[in-house]
Amino acid sequence: KQKLNYLKYYNSIIEKQDLIVVNGGGLLKFKVQFFGPSLYALLDIAKKHSIPVIFNSIGVEGFDNHNFKCKVLKKILRHKALKAISTRDDILTLKDKYYDQAPPIPCDAICDPAVWSSETFGIHNQKSNAIGIGIIRKNIFSDYGSNIDSDVLKDLYLTIVQNLADDNYNVSLFTNGLELDNEFAVQIKDELLRQGYNVSLYIPT
Repeated sequence: KQKLNYLKYYNSIIEKQDLIVVNGGGLLKFKVQFFGPSLYALLDIAKKHSIPVIFNSIGVEGFDNHNFKCKVLKKILRHKALKAISTRDDILTLKDKYYDQAPPIPCDAICDPAVWSSETFGIHNQKSNAIGIGIIRKNIFSDYGSNIDSDVLKDLYLTIVQNLADDNYNVSLFTNGLELDNEFAVQIKDELLRQGYNVSLYIPT
């Protein structure tokens, strides 16, 4: 059912496109997040309309040949609609594990697209006392096996902001817009306010 919903959605928006580029982020994930149904649907619709697909600068979480979701991702990477792939990090795992050392399509390591943010948005270095701190979901580390739990992470954020504010920096919190990130950012902002630190919070839409 989930895949059918994705098929209907993608079919309505991509049939007249010339090329589809998926800016990956952590695309090859199977432990905490899994994008298998949506990727399959996207590639199936792209194939139906003869539209080439590129996975650009994706993150590779790792590989586990005993994990069903990981096996699904390995199969997805062999879809006929996928014409090229690049990764921002683990090119060896991508080539050696997902492609068994023989990628059938161009497969390269490149930088994260965020590297070009200043050029894209015309940002230039300026002297300023403003500092932005990106907030990520509270369980990010424990989800990946670290002993940094949500309380430790929250205390770390609070300490950093307090130290910067005490040194007269203008601190702003921000997220990338994901709901779990937003919830944690609001908690941190509220806690700072209770401690007498009034910082701004920017949540993109």
